[in-house]
Amino acid sequence: MNALSVDAVGRLRKAMELCASVERELAPVLRGDPPPADPVDLARRALRLRRRRERLFGAGLFSDPAWDILLDLLVAGAEQRAISVSSACLAGAGPATTGLRHLGMLERRGLVERVRAPGKSRRVHVRLTARAVAELSTLLLAA
Repeated sequence: MNALSVDAVGRLRKAMELCASVERELAPVLRGDPPPADPVDLARRALRLRRRRERLFGAGLFSDPAWDILLDLLVAGAEQRAISVSSACLAGAGPATTGLRHLGMLERRGLVERVRAPGKSRRVHVRLTARAVAELSTLLLAA
């Protein structure tokens, strides 16, 4: 009989903990509980689940930077937090160049807009357009 190395046991324990956390997150759905009626709460849950999925399966296996950016901007808008272009790129969970490309695409489609930060700063913030907030909210509530 082969013994597991301490490292292998540690990795197995970590994977089991992540599976348990995902199961806890999905428990209300599995029980048939009604979903929360708050699209921002749904966006927060989706982001937490996506980050857990990355930890479990590794970064790069699943990738949807535009969706991650949209979810993050929805939450930030509800919390009245200003998000810089660089922070929005980080929300895309990939390289900065990929985040910038997706931000540009979202902007061209009228879902994201850039606004100057208050004061004399040259910093630019990004936020969802009213149309994007409405469409995301409708989509999340229908899920």
